Amino acid sequence: ILVLTNTSHDFVAWIGISVWGDGTVMVIVKTTEAPAARVSEDAPFKDRYPVTTQLARVALGRVAPYVFDGQVADDSDDDSDSDGHGGGWDDMDDDSDGEGSGGEDASAEEEISANDGNASP
Repeated sequence: ILVLTNTSHDFVAWIGISVWGDGTVMVIVKTTEAPAARVSEDAPFKDRYPVTTQLARVALGRVAPYVFDGQVADDSDDDSDSDGHGGGWDDMDDDSDGEGSGGEDASAEEEISANDGNASP
């Protein structure tokens, strides 16, 4: 359990994180924050409890969109960088010959990475 609030807050909020054996991670956010005024009871948590949500987003970092925005992991193997050469790395230059963004002036490491398709954007 990770407590998100301190004595400067007039409520208590915390996060519980559990890792299951199958690789699933469960995140539970609890709060005693008063619901936001004029927000429907069936509104998403992030709208009803905005301060708790902001505190939790900071603590959760890159995981926060999965918890609060319903973002799901993209398990597809499609080439989403749309430069036409596959691999998930971006060629960055105007053509799609796979030479990498540095061309002949690129470092040896960049050229090797660009040619094997494993470079990170």
